[in-house]
Amino acid sequence: MNLPPEFIHNIEGTFGERGRQFLADLPASINEASQRWGLTDVQPVPTLSYNFAAFAKRGEEQVVLKMGVPDRELKSEMAALRLFNGEGACRLINCDEEKYWMLLERLQPGVMLLTLKDDEEATHIAAQVAQKIWKPLEALEQAGAQHAVPLLQSFIRLSDWFDGLKRLRARFDGGTGPFNEKLVARVERSVKDFFAENHKPVLMHGDFHHYNILSSERGWLVIDPKGVIGPPAMRWDRS
Repeated sequence: MNLPPEFIHNIEGTFGERGRQFLADLPASINEASQRWGLTDVQPVPTLSYNFAAFAKRGEEQVVLKMGVPDRELKSEMAALRLFNGEGACRLINCDEEKYWMLLERLQPGVMLLTLKDDEEATHIAAQVAQKIWKPLEALEQAGAQHAVPLLQSFIRLSDWFDGLKRLRARFDGGTGPFNEKLVARVERSVKDFFAENHKPVLMHGDFHHYNILSSERGWLVIDPKGVIGPPAMRWDRS
């Protein structure tokens, strides 16, 4: 396969030997998924980053095939999309949790929210989409939503991401290495106070921004959710 060098670099640099094996197996994986799900005309998307994604046809239906190196974020993405069930998000048509494959609804026209020139309008749209996918965990558990409780075990905890600050200090003997000392200290103080407030957790996107909100025949919808559990004030974007 003629894969972009940057994509190969990302996969190998991030995942090492697992990434190299993923790339080596990719042609056979695409062929197997195509036969299983009846896919034709499989064409990689123009920009590949850390997962393989391709436009394809399933009969007359336009779909997206997504594959990645086995990873916690992909597992939580599948769980989040299943729970969203197409409400405010692209539909998960099918998946293989063991192989980390997903068959997704293709959003058309698929224009990024980023393209809107009116920032106030774009922010309003983003807020509406966020409200659709925002899932208070307490409400899910009380309602006994189908598959909700088992799915909760698949999601990422926001606190796990911020624990990286502790690992950073440990790696550099209490220092911050290449990162600005004052900035890291400021983040540490903010995070400590934030989690101390003990907000009721919600299921959020985890990477919510204007690039991950696309236009569709069903309205504006999100793609690529990370499936993160944390305080609601942090539901917008992990960055």
